[in-house]
Amino acid sequence: MHHSRRVGLALAFCAALVGSLSAHAESSLEMAMPATFGSLDAGTYAQSGKRVGDRHLSVEKLENGNVRILSTVGIDGGASTVAQAILTPIDGGRALRLLRQESRSLDANGDPLGVLSIDHVKRLATCAETDRAQPSVRTLELPERDRVVNVAMNLLFEPLVRDRAETVDFQIFVCRPRPYLVSFRARVSRHIPAVNGTHEIIEVGYEPRGGLVSLIVRQFAPRLVFWFDPARSNAWIAHRLPLYSSGPDVVVVREGVSYERLENGT
Repeated sequence: MHHSRRVGLALAFCAALVGSLSAHAESSLEMAMPATFGSLDAGTYAQSGKRVGDRHLSVEKLENGNVRILSTVGIDGGASTVAQAILTPIDGGRALRLLRQESRSLDANGDPLGVLSIDHVKRLATCAETDRAQPSVRTLELPERDRVVNVAMNLLFEPLVRDRAETVDFQIFVCRPRPYLVSFRARVSRHIPAVNGTHEIIEVGYEPRGGLVSLIVRQFAPRLVFWFDPARSNAWIAHRLPLYSSGPDVVVVREGVSYERLENGT
């Protein structure tokens, strides 16, 4: 996808999301307040280890005190996703709670696939699909005090990285083949030791748990992993997941981090 098209998609997405927020949240999850704000760049890698695109992440504090996470990730000349989350400070500003999440994806031809949105205030998750002859909008009511996290997993896994929890339970909203929630459990799956002046890396894996749907998803889901460097104030350094639902699996790696070290543990 052309850079200008990606930027335009991101800007339109920001305006639509920020303008639709309310002042209260219904998510039951508390997330760590980022230690630092700003932007960072990363590369998008295929499973073969070949770099196929760029990724940009920004974490910023808005004028009303809320925090916005904006992520753009894509394959050069191909598929891409823009995802965003808005969170509100709680506990005297020491933690955050999700208000809204949203993602928009383009397929390999640059055609829009639709919009996935999660409104924790209205307790409503929505799939607005545009890749059909007749566009459709499907919704799912969220449970009270939901634990749905599709976007801000780098903050969600902070207690595991800082050794404040052994597991983290949450849910992911999925649009295909129909809107539903899948329960997941995350835990530290590996420690990659420090070598040659580098820092130790903590690998966090997560997989579906509970129910027939989760068993089916587990059978076909890729190996879902986040990597963190706890010596950094912003500990996230990489993750592996599908670019979008039923899309290609990619590994997103922060600039300056070795993709080979993550895979090989050396």
